[in-house]
Amino acid sequence: ERYKNLFEQANDAIILHEINQEGIPGHILEANRVASTVLGYSHKELLTMNISDIDSPAMKERYGEIMMKLETHSYFTFEGELLSREKKIIPVEINAHLYPDQESCLCLSICRDITERKKTENELIHAFKVIEQNMLKMADLNDKIRNPLTIILASCEICAGNRKQQVFDAVQSIDDLISMIDDGWVNSEKVRNYLVKYYALHGYESPLST
Repeated sequence: ERYKNLFEQANDAIILHEINQEGIPGHILEANRVASTVLGYSHKELLTMNISDIDSPAMKERYGEIMMKLETHSYFTFEGELLSREKKIIPVEINAHLYPDQESCLCLSICRDITERKKTENELIHAFKVIEQNMLKMADLNDKIRNPLTIILASCEICAGNRKQQVFDAVQSIDDLISMIDDGWVNSEKVRNYLVKYYALHGYESPLST
């Protein structure tokens, strides 16, 4: 009874299910209150279903990989996707434990909803891309302006009197502006490195890393 209360009071969805003879996740034997709430099925409905009924198509394609890990280590923590009654994809972090015995094989899956985490990660990846695009534009702009300035400075040597100083002063002002762009490039690079270091973004290859 004590364990049943812990099962029901947990903040994560918990599902106990069979592993069939083919080594594939099978019939749901038990599920807690959170699982019903997250998936949109009653407790009674869940107990008539198979795991494949609540897993996304992408998850089903990973059954072989997941079972191989479970059979090797008896537990496996990974990110997956559940499918609600309304066909909504729910990103979850699954902590799965395998309990084999002579008659059957059971798996206890603790599923934590990571919708907000995924949303934040996607926002960070978008920010990461914007920063790098801006960095590339700033570096390109720097070259496009500084190269002609070098030519202008060389040409102004043939200018006479005040005209030479006026050209030099104008070039210096433009160069100061470019230095400000350089400072922005450095600050953007610091932000980019912070995102990579502290948020461990994956799935996006930086064009500046090659």
